[in-house]
Amino acid sequence: MFSIGTNEVVTYETVTDIDGTIEGNRINLIKIFIPQDLNGKLYAFPQSFFKMENGKAFVFGETTAPRMRGGFTVSNLSIPEILLDLRKLELRFRGHEGDINVADLL
Repeated sequence: MFSIGTNEVVTYETVTDIDGTIEGNRINLIKIFIPQDLNGKLYAFPQSFFKMENGKAFVFGETTAPRMRGGFTVSNLSIPEILLDLRKLELRFRGHEGDINVADLL
């Protein structure tokens, strides 16, 4: 953030991009993109941290039973309060099904 004369100019980076339409009880297509890696923590565990790597997902179908395609990867998840460390977690969506792959859960 910086000032030019009396005008203040504020710039923001895109954290996530969500675009799509829902008509009645039909989801035409909702696109969810995470363009860059995000660092975060779980609110319930103040000492926790994780990194969510860039990913994308598409949601479509009926609102009562939506389908998803795409996936996300979470790495370096640490929750010291419950003595949990996880090197990598992959979430992959395939219609009404999904896969979760876990690597190095301690």
